[in-house]
Amino acid sequence: MTTNSQPKDAGPSAGEALRRWQAGEHAAAEAEARALLDRDPHDLLALLVSAAAALQRGALEEAIPWAERAIAIAPSDHRAHTVRGMAARAAGDLALAEAAYRRALALAPDDPAVAANLGNLLLALGRLEEALSLFARALRADPAAGAARAGLSTARTRLMQRAVVLHNAGESAEAARL
Repeated sequence: MTTNSQPKDAGPSAGEALRRWQAGEHAAAEAEARALLDRDPHDLLALLVSAAAALQRGALEEAIPWAERAIAIAPSDHRAHTVRGMAARAAGDLALAEAAYRRALALAPDDPAVAANLGNLLLALGRLEEALSLFARALRADPAAGAARAGLSTARTRLMQRAVVLHNAGESAEAARL
């Protein structure tokens, strides 16, 4: 007698695909997620794993539709919006990436990874004060959040560089008036 609640021919589970993804077994995770989607095209975890795997392979033409399907199925799931933000950023649509990350943050305001993702995007856009605030928020939620700590350091460095440039420009302008 088996204690497994799944029939032997049930195939992979979304949980197993996610565990494989987190373990770095991306190809196996993607294969399991795709097999699961063949049986259940509305499985959120399988869609998220498929989108992440496509992103990891650089296949944006696959990642974007997977992320959009995840949002259609679970519009209040922050992970779906986060993956959509990642895909949009990779595709160069920074306005859509920002909107997706902001939606994810609204749905999961205490998730440090979501705050760090948005912070990193804003950092890349040169919106340093906003990025700094998001990295600080992420670190309040999880003081060990590595991406937030690195982003905070970069934002602080760039703000200091900006201050030095502005200070030097002010000195140069004053010297020119003399």
